[in-house]
Amino acid sequence: YEINITVRAVNGKIDFARTLEALQHEFEHFWERLHMGHPYKGMNLYKVADQLLCDTYNDYNQSIGRILYMSRKWEQRAYANGVYQYLISHPVPNLTRENIKDTQLYRALIFLKKDVEKLKAVKEPSQHPFLRATLSKLRSDFGIQYEQIITIGEKAIDNIVRILGRTLSKAENDLSKKENGEILFPNHNYIKMNNS
Repeated sequence: YEINITVRAVNGKIDFARTLEALQHEFEHFWERLHMGHPYKGMNLYKVADQLLCDTYNDYNQSIGRILYMSRKWEQRAYANGVYQYLISHPVPNLTRENIKDTQLYRALIFLKKDVEKLKAVKEPSQHPFLRATLSKLRSDFGIQYEQIITIGEKAIDNIVRILGRTLSKAENDLSKKENGEILFPNHNYIKMNNS
């Protein structure tokens, strides 16, 4: 297994909270794959979704790509772990609800909502010049119809809203209490306390 992570610095400064969020996300993938002992299912569709998402010339392809990409349960779990790490790295009392808006998953949710609405607004998808080729490929290679893409997007939105709520609740709970001798100090590090 291999993990490739890019850490960006702006004006020589690294945003550690975002970096930790990305690291936690990638480690979740690594950990899951290590325990499964095999690749995730549906990787061919996932690869197509990634290619569509990167299509800077066709925003309809980006919308379909994002819907298919973010509908993968393993991506949702990885993003949730990133959200948790991001929130834990910002333990300012009563501000985690605002901090969640800065997470990758929350931003993806906003895009997903716009993507679904954009696709719903298309009157004749099979005749749409920016959709015709992509829809034909998804139908022939994966048996996915246009209406299914919208349904997949709506289900992903519902699931991500639940994930964000559960993750926020867990982070708030973990920030507010001591458990098993571990105390969260203001410098955002978990320190194991010795009972001696």
